[in-house]
Order: sequence, then C-alpha cells, then structure tokens
Amino acid sequence: NIEKILKIRKDLLKITSGLLAKIPGNLSIDDFEVDDKSVIITGQSKSLSVIGEFINNLTDMVRKKEIIKSLTLSTLVFDESRNSYQVSVKAEL
Repeated sequence: NIEKILKIRKDLLKITSGLLAKIPGNLSIDDFEVDDKSVIITGQSKSLSVIGEFINNLTDMVRKKEIIKSLTLSTLVFDESRNSYQVSVKAEL
C-alpha cells in the first residue's frame, strides 16, 4: 500500500539540502545529479584547500552515517584555461 512505499522512498529534498549544506562557499557547483541510489556532484574552485574541505565534509558524512554510505572521488584536475581546480564525486545513498 501507499504507506509502505512512503516508508521506503528516499526523501530527495532532505538528501539534497543536507548535501548542499556541506558545500563550502568558494566551491562553484557545475552539476548536481540525484537519483534514488546515488548523487554526483561536480564543481570547481580556484583553491585546492576549498576542494579538500568539500571532500572532508562529505567523508565526515560517510563516517557519521549521515545521508551517504560511501564516497568516490571521480575526478580532480586543474583547468589551466579557467585557472581553477575541477572536482567530481559520487556518493552512494
């Protein structure tokens, strides 16, 4: 019945707002994809320490079992044309 479905359905608003709260102000988000199993976040910053803070924040969420179960660093590159670092992570829900 509907109650059973609602109990197992993931609250995407809670997931999205919880993850957005962990993104440092100096990290510009280029892409944010959410489905019922994972989240892919792609962003950029001129500061590598800001990207480090972002990864640490998400890693803390995994450790505390908050929203995400695992985190994979997909890419981390320096874009010379933009003079900024680009990062992409995938988090399993």
